[in-house]
Amino acid sequence: MDYSLFKGRIYVICVGNDLNGDDGAGLAVYEGIKDLGGMRCVFAYTAPENFTDDIMDYMPERVIIIDAADFGAEAGTIRPIPLDSIEKSHFSTHRAPFKMIAMALSKASLQLSILGIQAKRTGLGDKMSESVRLSCMKLVRKIRDARS
Repeated sequence: MDYSLFKGRIYVICVGNDLNGDDGAGLAVYEGIKDLGGMRCVFAYTAPENFTDDIMDYMPERVIIIDAADFGAEAGTIRPIPLDSIEKSHFSTHRAPFKMIAMALSKASLQLSILGIQAKRTGLGDKMSESVRLSCMKLVRKIRDARS
């Protein structure tokens, strides 16, 4: 995975719901990077499309969405999600908003990257799995290293 995508003027949208176990991965990453300078980082809960206007005002070089996902890998695997896969498969509980935000950003010629963290359990009231928790910590360290 190339963490250089976190360099420059970026806008990071962390997505998820911490009441649903590993779906809280976005919040865990947000908590670890929200104070980094030179970028804008928001926690969008389950509605990243609500930040489209703020993104357009900020005019970043790249927008990065971080979310728990289901792409059939080992729990905790961190992987870029190809944009065309949000049209073809249901990797996230937030599929429709990702399509909306991707269309809006493409009209503004802004680059969009999506990072998925493979979830293990996402039931209401589940606790985050250890493998996903450790992957979130690793991702935070990698982002911090890339920004320094």
